Amino acid sequence: MADTTITITIPEAQWSTVQAAYASTDSDVTSSDITAAVVKGKLISELKSVVGQYDKQRQTIAQSSFSPS
Repeated sequence: MADTTITITIPEAQWSTVQAAYASTDSDVTSSDITAAVVKGKLISELKSVVGQYDKQRQTIAQSSFSPS
């Protein structure tokens, strides 16, 4: 099975909103601490969590080897 690539583009005009939104969820960071790498990491973490919950609901013994980059 071939890999699927998902590309997300955040317009420059919206970047400060994305930074503020993520910063508001953690009192230890400011908007300037939220980089593209931080956003990517948070999105990947969320995807892994969703897949993990799906696997648990299916009650399988072996979990998916979901590993986005």
